Amino acid sequence: MEIRQGNKEDLEDIYAIEIESFASPWSKKSLALDLENPLSFYTLVEDKEGDILAYGAYMKLVDEGHILNIAVGKDHRGQGYGSLLLQAMIQEAREHGILSMTLEVRPSNQVALALYEKYGFEIKGRRKNYYLDNHEDAYILWKEDL
Repeated sequence: MEIRQGNKEDLEDIYAIEIESFASPWSKKSLALDLENPLSFYTLVEDKEGDILAYGAYMKLVDEGHILNIAVGKDHRGQGYGSLLLQAMIQEAREHGILSMTLEVRPSNQVALALYEKYGFEIKGRRKNYYLDNHEDAYILWKEDL
């Protein structure tokens, strides 16, 4: 297994994981544009054959990181890849001078909430009707002092 940075050549694999992971996935065009953004960072978990099992993305905003997505392919969930990704993303963010990280997450996504809590993220707010597919609110999570 290898953790590496994603690039535009990984678009198809990232998009495949995206559409099987989210009720309102990013479009392929949006992902392609984000992969070209110098302020966005994609981290991938690959198996020894080079297949992408999971990806995470965040954007650098001055000295803060905004986690955009963490997604694990459906056949690879429950094996610790989300945790591995989050650890790698936090370490990389530190190396880029990021001091804190934030994200939005569905209150119903207990697996994600447990993962973020494990790494010191705390609920700091709520965005009403955040998700377009069902108008579910989003928790705003923060991790200070990376």
